[in-house]
Amino acid sequence: MPLKDDDELIVATINGLHSNTSEDEFRTALNQHSAKSLRKACANLCLGARSRHCAYDNKNGYMKLLWERYKRDGMQGFSGLLQDSDSRLKGRGITTPCRPNPLLSRPDSHEFVPELRLRTTSQSQNNTILEPLLQSLSGTQARKRRRVATDDGAFEFVEHNLEDDVTECKCESEKTQKDKSYDAVVHSSAAVRSAMATLNELKQNHASECLVKAAELVFDRLVLSWTRTMEEASKM
Repeated sequence: MPLKDDDELIVATINGLHSNTSEDEFRTALNQHSAKSLRKACANLCLGARSRHCAYDNKNGYMKLLWERYKRDGMQGFSGLLQDSDSRLKGRGITTPCRPNPLLSRPDSHEFVPELRLRTTSQSQNNTILEPLLQSLSGTQARKRRRVATDDGAFEFVEHNLEDDVTECKCESEKTQKDKSYDAVVHSSAAVRSAMATLNELKQNHASECLVKAAELVFDRLVLSWTRTMEEASKM
């Protein structure tokens, strides 16, 4: 007959106690189990025996923690010892961390606004015009890059998916949602004005048709994003 898991033996011992069991009776019943088994039970129940004062990191401390759980939740508090016993026997043991994932609880304190940017890889004088196209916008979000080969050279477009990819704009936590929407409109409007000025400058300087079309593409996307931002702000 195969031996039972230590956790099962401890649960069986506690289950055999009557409902009015005192702490002394509880300790006497558990004293038959080794300190290692009791410590393992505390770890599997995430009672934090080792993270507390050193007085708990011994056999009496383990029984004290198990008694506190029993007094608070009764037998229901030990149901976790009988779950996933196979996985514990395969190596989960007493060192299993019982910590929350900090990434799931981290608050999101950023507001997002769209960004588009265009630059050329050629060394022509038009670089100084295209490079600051949207210099006022900043962000470190991953970008989708696409190269377009033309007669005038290879242009690298740093594109954003206007539906999914947006740039973070830090806002104070005390601002209301309406204030944040207003800031997004102002930011987007400034980007449109900057793109329009760059486009006009390209045309006045008789830039190549390819550069003008590239700037028009960025301008159209910014206008689309600005329109969407205005619509969302009007719903606030």
